[in-house]
Amino acid sequence: QMRGDVVTADFFATLGLNPLLGRTFLPNEDKPGTSPMAVLAFEFWQRHFGADPSVIGRSIVLNGSSTTIIGVMPPHFLPSTEQELWTNLIIKPPPRRGPYYLMGQARLKPGVTRERALEDLKAIAHRIEAQNPLTNSHMAFGIIPLEEAVVGTVRQSLFIMLDAVAFVLLIASADVANLLLARAAVRQREIAVRSALGAGPWRLACQLLTESILLAFVGGAIGLIVARWGVNILLALGASELPRVGEIGIDGRVLGFTSLISLVSGILFGLVPALQSGRSNVNEMLKEGGRGGTEGKRKSRLRGMLVVAEVALSMVLLIGAGLMLKSFYLLQGVNPGIDPRNVLTAQLDLADKKYSDDNRAKDFYHAVLEK
Repeated sequence: QMRGDVVTADFFATLGLNPLLGRTFLPNEDKPGTSPMAVLAFEFWQRHFGADPSVIGRSIVLNGSSTTIIGVMPPHFLPSTEQELWTNLIIKPPPRRGPYYLMGQARLKPGVTRERALEDLKAIAHRIEAQNPLTNSHMAFGIIPLEEAVVGTVRQSLFIMLDAVAFVLLIASADVANLLLARAAVRQREIAVRSALGAGPWRLACQLLTESILLAFVGGAIGLIVARWGVNILLALGASELPRVGEIGIDGRVLGFTSLISLVSGILFGLVPALQSGRSNVNEMLKEGGRGGTEGKRKSRLRGMLVVAEVALSMVLLIGAGLMLKSFYLLQGVNPGIDPRNVLTAQLDLADKKYSDDNRAKDFYHAVLEK
């Protein structure tokens, strides 16, 4: 078995998609009398046909019917990568209305808002209801943007995870800034000597910022190494819940984002010690045992503020984590309204050729239930 979609002839054209090899469906290739055709996904083409470009025009058997391969799509061209191929939907007038199993995909015209499109769909639904009051009463259409349809269920969870990571980054930055501030206090005499030899405040600040940025980049590099294992763990835990899971990985965009965050973090936690070093009293620092009480109080106050920020951010994280754990615990105790013990579910797909008659399909299901 393979996962695929049955689509109308203008499916790819509506989405503005072009094939990597061959072509997609022509405008009339969903009319009765048209032979079955298939467009392959890139990964399916590589896995089953060895990326052979001569696959175009070859026939394969799908659902008992000879189907001609007419095209291959580029990799990851759709937000969902579950489909392995697409075949043309032959639109025949149905003997009765329903069952409704098709989903429409459309592109809004330029300047048309989502609200305007909904109003148009409401008018269409009213006309269908008026023409078929017995089968289409209370009909309604809805619109879901493609991005929301793909990531809507996990967007909030990912944003919560991103917020948690940002809080951890800020806590770590405050912690490192505190350590660098303490280190700068130990190096006050060294900084005073550099100042006496002609180094200006900007030169001293650049030196300390360079050291902190270098430290941040080393941390970012170690983080990338850990992330390679972390991604595998994340995919193992949530592969069925995350959309476009096949595209998750460490690439150039991740490297660029990590470099940017490392640079910003280095400047962030190195700025306070760098600014503080420029305010030192050189004469006092060079005196024997010279450490001004005023300077010590100022640095102590800065370190205290950083500790307060760390504790505050940690409390926010702990409270959020506690609420999520409580919600998870309460969800585990929700009564689903049924007894799921010793209950199994299964879905059967019967071949259209062999079970084209409803009575044969009904007999098959009766036999399954009896056995």
